[in-house]
Amino acid sequence: MKDNLQAGDIVMTGNNGSFVHAITYVGQDAELQAQLEKKWDLKPGSLNGEGIILHSLAVDEDVDIEVDGQKVTRKAGGTGVIIDTIEQYLERHPRDTMIAVEVDGSTEKDRRAVIEEGKNLLGRGYDNGFNTFDDELIYCTEFIYKSWMTAPDVNPDFETQLHALVPMPSAVGMLPLSDKYMNTVSDDKKEQMADKGLLRQEMVMTDGIITNPNVKVKWANQNAAKSEFMQKHERWADGFEGKTSSGYKELLMENVPNQAKRSRTIVEQVQAMSARTQAEMAPKSAE
Repeated sequence: MKDNLQAGDIVMTGNNGSFVHAITYVGQDAELQAQLEKKWDLKPGSLNGEGIILHSLAVDEDVDIEVDGQKVTRKAGGTGVIIDTIEQYLERHPRDTMIAVEVDGSTEKDRRAVIEEGKNLLGRGYDNGFNTFDDELIYCTEFIYKSWMTAPDVNPDFETQLHALVPMPSAVGMLPLSDKYMNTVSDDKKEQMADKGLLRQEMVMTDGIITNPNVKVKWANQNAAKSEFMQKHERWADGFEGKTSSGYKELLMENVPNQAKRSRTIVEQVQAMSARTQAEMAPKSAE
């Protein structure tokens, strides 16, 4: 995976064919590596070669694994917005389904801005819902969303799904979305998000990020092509192309028009990347 990623790429992970978490990949970063080595009481340079990541994690704990016949404790990265490595995150939280995407057309300047904003958000607590009127608590995909809002040259305009995260009576007197982030979104998005001070918005990890027309699939693990996510988009692609009932196509166009239009492209991209990963792993499996 690391051979195919750049700083700022987004990695979705999950189990049993679905996705439960989103991560910003950083790669090599001496500053973050030094901070993490200090946090984990490791000798300087102990994490050389590991892929640094930034993410907002809900639950974490130490785990014991076996390395070359010896028991080794992998220390928890913590909860909320944290520094981690992709290797040790996956050792603590094994995942069988992973897809990585990049924001199409993003520049080196964009990627640096995304990483810097991720660093600025370090230490924020974990939020149980995607909402941005409160910037002190950060949901995992909210972290991705806010980081990419700071990109100067490209706007991925991630798809969102609207939900009333707080009962309307509780919204009276609630602070609106902070100016720092509201000033970076389009007028249409502002209108959609305002809602009299209550932000009714939740990022959808699979259909809000992977199917976005402004991103492209960059890498997928060997299981991704068999995931529930892929099965759903195969159904949507068939429906959109009229291979099923006309009523189903009408249903798709009413509820998920943007995602359904891209379903066939997503299916083909993930299948190709998943097959490539399988082929790359085959010699190692044979050995």
